Amino acid sequence: MHAYDVEKYLPASGVTFLLPAIIIHLLDIKSCNDDTRQAAIDGFCHCMLVLEKLRETYASADFAAQVLEAAIRKADLEVMMRSSTENLRRENP
Repeated sequence: MHAYDVEKYLPASGVTFLLPAIIIHLLDIKSCNDDTRQAAIDGFCHCMLVLEKLRETYASADFAAQVLEAAIRKADLEVMMRSSTENLRRENP
């Protein structure tokens, strides 16, 4: 969906479906396995990009993104996420 820029057409329930995936990615970020951790970071950043698109349309997406951004800051994961997010944005302008 992100590659074709159609995530903005998701209904409001799309936010509800994204949240469990994002939470699982956050849990996997603490994995001892480097491959699992990197896949979780990439997946999390990808989900957040979709959530950012939904923020433009739905207040619930905006609220969810604010809560998740606060959780990232509290867990000191900002630096880890920044490089993966930048890579995804370059791949899918």
